Amino acid sequence: MQEKRIKTKNSNKNKLNIIKLKKYIFIMLIVIFSINIIISTLFFINGNTKYRLFERAYVEAVLPGQNINEPLNTGVVKAIDVDSENINVGDYIIVYGDYGLDENWVEIVIENDSESTFIVSSYSTFTALEVDKDDVLGVFVEEANFLGLIFYFSSFVVGYILIFCFEAIIVFAFYFYLLREKKGQVNLDRFEEE
Repeated sequence: MQEKRIKTKNSNKNKLNIIKLKKYIFIMLIVIFSINIIISTLFFINGNTKYRLFERAYVEAVLPGQNINEPLNTGVVKAIDVDSENINVGDYIIVYGDYGLDENWVEIVIENDSESTFIVSSYSTFTALEVDKDDVLGVFVEEANFLGLIFYFSSFVVGYILIFCFEAIIVFAFYFYLLREKKGQVNLDRFEEE
């Protein structure tokens, strides 16, 4: 009988540790999602300034290395703010409206004269374009990662609402399936040793 009590006590202590772990995970989930919602809200509010926040911009642009004579693919890219004097030959910049299309383009800098107000850039090796330095959206860093895609997507009303709802569903599902005490379940808090 004594052995059975010890096993029951150890079993209840393990269950209590599991419940505490679930609560810590739940709290961390809420903290992470809250931070994400705050940052997404800043991107949403900041939408009129080309999604630029923390000196970064997430924009949809035509990616480099594609044949212009074929259908072009766009992707979400990360760009950083750089003073136009610090843009070097060989850097990739993001410009708007090349080839008469209403798209952002990732182009390579061919020439950047500090005396001029223009940068010469090219998407392909066949043509070059003079771009006003003020029209450069930023220097291309890389294609956006998953978090960058979330921030870009949250810059739009539908994206912001969907991300908020998705995170709320995850939190409520975690709570209802893992933390909520079910009817008839023994409350293990009374077994906690002092």
